[in-house]
Amino acid sequence: MDINYPRRILLAEIKKQYRNYNRNLASFMSLIIWPLLSFLSIYYIYESFDLSVLHNFNINSKKDFIIFITSGTLVYNCFWVSVQSAFEILEERQNGTIEFVFLSPVNRLLLMYAKAFGCLYSSLGLLIIFSIIIVLTMEITAIVIFKILLLLVLITFCSMIWGGFINVFFLISRDSTFVFTVCDEPMRFFSGSMVPVNTFPFVFKAISIVFPATHCTKLVQTVLLGEKTTFMNYFGLFLSLASTFIITFILMRKAERQNMNTGNLQLY
Repeated sequence: MDINYPRRILLAEIKKQYRNYNRNLASFMSLIIWPLLSFLSIYYIYESFDLSVLHNFNINSKKDFIIFITSGTLVYNCFWVSVQSAFEILEERQNGTIEFVFLSPVNRLLLMYAKAFGCLYSSLGLLIIFSIIIVLTMEITAIVIFKILLLLVLITFCSMIWGGFINVFFLISRDSTFVFTVCDEPMRFFSGSMVPVNTFPFVFKAISIVFPATHCTKLVQTVLLGEKTTFMNYFGLFLSLASTFIITFILMRKAERQNMNTGNLQLY
């Protein structure tokens, strides 16, 4: 077999996802228009109240406020876009064509991450628009540009890890549509993309730790707001991503054993 064959399959999967999500008006609306409307909705909701209470969370000016909601909206939407790649797994399960995952000559885990990254690649316009908003809000310097580029790489990587997990979850069960519900409004709320996590009661803070988006959002906002990053900022994100990867790996092995032992790709 051509040694470049697996690489070509992974690139083809990324290209397929890009084409799937960039060929119709509905995709444009979901990838660009709805995130922008969501951003404006949060902005004007806050504008209706006295923002001085946000000083307790290091949001001391209108500039800081815009950076807070822009970065939070960007992180949430990147995570949600990567989750959308699992829609294709669901359709292939319903159409009886999910075998391609197990028959593919490439590493199946890498294939799941390629699917998630392909969806993220299709949202480049979203990344560019929100990055421009952040850049225009901050003082434009080479350091700021470099910092934002690094954060975009971080957001993309974290979103891909989360999207891979959701994709693998759909390989082991067809009764997984509740995941989409959990990854929509609950993830938006608990990740701190709308309100600072520090405002939550203890129980809500405990729930927010489960989502890697929480740690990613916190680190991105800490850097952009000029706060000093701590060891816990990085450790929390690393631990969350490592846990997600380990669970993804275990679930993939479970799906492979299920297929190997029964020849049936369904759990029920």
